[in-house]
Amino acid sequence: MRSIFTAAVVLLGMGTAAHAVDIMAAGPIFFDDRQDNVACGVVNAGPFPVAVLSVQILRSHDPVPYTLPPENCIGVLAPGRACTVVVSIDTAGTHSCVIRVHPSKANVRGTFNLLSLGPFFDVLSHVELR
Repeated sequence: MRSIFTAAVVLLGMGTAAHAVDIMAAGPIFFDDRQDNVACGVVNAGPFPVAVLSVQILRSHDPVPYTLPPENCIGVLAPGRACTVVVSIDTAGTHSCVIRVHPSKANVRGTFNLLSLGPFFDVLSHVELR
């Protein structure tokens, strides 16, 4: 009976691991009233493809995430490839980025940049996704 229970636990554990989703996030960040865009990006530094399941760019004063452009990074990210989502933001409040990847974020790196696209392209703040 003990071996049947052990086998069931192992099989259930394998099924759970097969559906693992890792979350990478950064923020909140704020600079000043010059902030008008954010860029949230990932790179697959590993030898195998990674699925980007979702990208969300959030603002502190609104529970609804920004609408992403059609080029939104969702899909399969091949080894050595990168993808960045740039969104125009309002200047008030703080902003955060959340990316969900599958099967693992072990070989995925990401950044979240607060930008000013005025007369000069300025990176006002930069943090790594963790």
